[in-house]
Amino acid sequence: MNINTRLRSVQKAVTARQMALFWLKISQERGGYFEYWNNAEFQAWPSENEAGALLYYLALEVNNSVILAADTWRQIASWAALLGLSMIAVTGETNVNHFEGVRDLPERWRGKVCSFLADVLAHEEAVDLISQGYFQGNEVLFTDVRERLTAVCETVRELIAGYNWFATEHSKEAIDTEGSDVHASGRVEQLLNEWVKLARAKALAANGKIFAARDEILTLLQPQK
Repeated sequence: MNINTRLRSVQKAVTARQMALFWLKISQERGGYFEYWNNAEFQAWPSENEAGALLYYLALEVNNSVILAADTWRQIASWAALLGLSMIAVTGETNVNHFEGVRDLPERWRGKVCSFLADVLAHEEAVDLISQGYFQGNEVLFTDVRERLTAVCETVRELIAGYNWFATEHSKEAIDTEGSDVHASGRVEQLLNEWVKLARAKALAANGKIFAARDEILTLLQPQK
């Protein structure tokens, strides 16, 4: 019995939310997110129920967003690690402040690592809020996507440990992982707004409301005040 057959067998007896939770649960049980798409079956039910479609597209949007962000984070981590190794290898106050003719490298290193952790933490919080607010506390991320997010969290904390060691050795300001250093103001709200609006637009389009979907996208594209 394929996923569509199983979904249709219970469709009349459940709410839209229950339908989406059922789809998410059995899809996650079958493997990771990449495996899901390798074996994906066409889902007809989102085009038959707008509320269910919102949750369906929201789950996909959140997983896609974390995967794309993880690719960017890997590049940032590589940059920060290489810079960190170079800075730690340097000795002498003059070299620390003017490494290869560039001023304030320790501050740049610090700022990059802080913004890195802030973005990772914002994604973690936004994912948890989506799980709690839309999926009744059930994990919205597939296992492999959650593992990527967890791995990135461990990487950035290791980078911070390296920077804080350097800061102690050279009398620089350390990074407070519990303070405002790693708080990206408004980032969580931005992520939630983007995910929900994009999912709603796709749900509207899937149910034939093309112009309403267009309007939803236009509100997302408008500059935030």
